[in-house]
Amino acid sequence: MASAPSTHACTGMSPDDQYGMNLDTAFLSCANGFTCGNIIAPAREVADWVWSLYRPGDESIVSASAAAQMREIYDWYGLGTMDLPSYGQTDKRYCRYGHFGVTYGFTANAAYNPGFDFSIAWGTNQEDPGQTATHGAQYDFLMQFDCELLSAVVGVLSAGTEPPLNCAWAAVNASQGGVCKATVGNEEEPHAGSGSQNESGSRRRNG
Repeated sequence: MASAPSTHACTGMSPDDQYGMNLDTAFLSCANGFTCGNIIAPAREVADWVWSLYRPGDESIVSASAAAQMREIYDWYGLGTMDLPSYGQTDKRYCRYGHFGVTYGFTANAAYNPGFDFSIAWGTNQEDPGQTATHGAQYDFLMQFDCELLSAVVGVLSAGTEPPLNCAWAAVNASQGGVCKATVGNEEEPHAGSGSQNESGSRRRNG
């Protein structure tokens, strides 16, 4: 019987990794989480799932009351939900519910934004070793990437009326707080938008 294809990924980036080396994790199962259960799926399908989980009025995954509880953010975290970075924006429209995640050899993010009504998911086959007090170069790169992606999507959905985010390294690392906690008990239904979806794992459809 033919063996299943392996997915190559890398864990550990010197000098952040205490062993100072990079390891190929093709022999490990990425379904083995640290203290959680992971998911293996294309980014587009993860974006669909996050859309249905967090979008007000969509009860295809959990009840409306359960989803509302998940969207109640205290400090930066809720029920399995992060208040993802808004990169210096204080406007509630930049709130993103979702979760960053790291497992053996992979880093990913999945989020829903009610302000501009879209969901997006991305992943990379490089583990961020910097989930410690001192983040590494890989973490810095991914934060910049996430910021640029958010800025680009908002730019398209706002037809260019929203100014681009400042995604320079210094700005990103100085302003990683989110704004979702400001929306607790004061959420608005997402506005209607044209239907579209692309390979990057983003989604938007009519409300």
